[in-house]
Amino acid sequence: MKWHPDRNTDNTEQATIKFKEISEAYEVLSDPQKRQIYDQYGAEGLQRGAGGAAHAHYANQDAFSMFEELFRGQFGGAQFGGAQFGGFSGFGGFGGPRKAPTLKQNLSLTLEEFYMGCTKTVRVSRQIGNHDTDVKTFHVKIEPGYHDGIKLRYANDGHQLPGMTPGDLLFVLQEKPHSTFKRQNKNNLVYTAEISLKHALLGAKLVIPMLNGKKEEVNVAHVIEPNFVKTVRGLGMPIHGYNGSFGDLIIQFKILFPKELSEAKKKEVAAVFDGVEFVKSGPSVLEAVAEKFRFGLEALKPLVSWLFVLFIFIWMGRR
Repeated sequence: MKWHPDRNTDNTEQATIKFKEISEAYEVLSDPQKRQIYDQYGAEGLQRGAGGAAHAHYANQDAFSMFEELFRGQFGGAQFGGAQFGGFSGFGGFGGPRKAPTLKQNLSLTLEEFYMGCTKTVRVSRQIGNHDTDVKTFHVKIEPGYHDGIKLRYANDGHQLPGMTPGDLLFVLQEKPHSTFKRQNKNNLVYTAEISLKHALLGAKLVIPMLNGKKEEVNVAHVIEPNFVKTVRGLGMPIHGYNGSFGDLIIQFKILFPKELSEAKKKEVAAVFDGVEFVKSGPSVLEAVAEKFRFGLEALKPLVSWLFVLFIFIWMGRR
């Protein structure tokens, strides 16, 4: 076997991980009870011992797709569940009929729907037999805190093909762009506040329309510098699986300057700033990180040079 650790002595760690994945996938395929749990509840059902909803979301690759990827090329590039596999007929090589290919359906959702949760009614066209199709309606439950890329699997609700067990239906959640917020790291919301130069100097009062329909008031009393970011804890997205927990609201400020000033206004502004002490604006978060990273590289240069010289001496000594 390609990934057996004994055959990969130069890369034992990766081979051990791959071999473990293969063994776990085979265990699911060859154990009727585990196969039944997988068909009904998906990968999460196996991890928590089944139970719960009739479908589950999961981020990990399912056992059949993983098996197909790990063995593609090893046995002539064939697939599980959709084509011949090294002389076996899909899952039939283990004593049962092949499973029809998974039917994938993208499901687009607004950020509000991800925030509040909802039930989407979706009509799906499936292949029945060799030539017929039918349309079935599904009511897909979206729980608060779900995010882009989550997969909801309905076992045996996909294509129904002759000589095969029914295929699965897989809804892949996709997030629509939002006009006000951007989602960050699944749980945080990023909001850009445009304020005038006047409010940047005197302080700003923001009223932010949230995804749940409420309005949140945020006050900043101090001078707002360019690139200033304010984080409000607990006003982000719901954290799925943790009832009552929310991510953060990250407010980025964009300062708007006047297009032009009359001569009279210029004199008024100049008079206002007489005697005002100015300080240099600090770097943005990204600039600060970049500067620290650059300093770290500079500090490492002597060490890298020394290690390179040592390597040359060792290499020459072995020749």
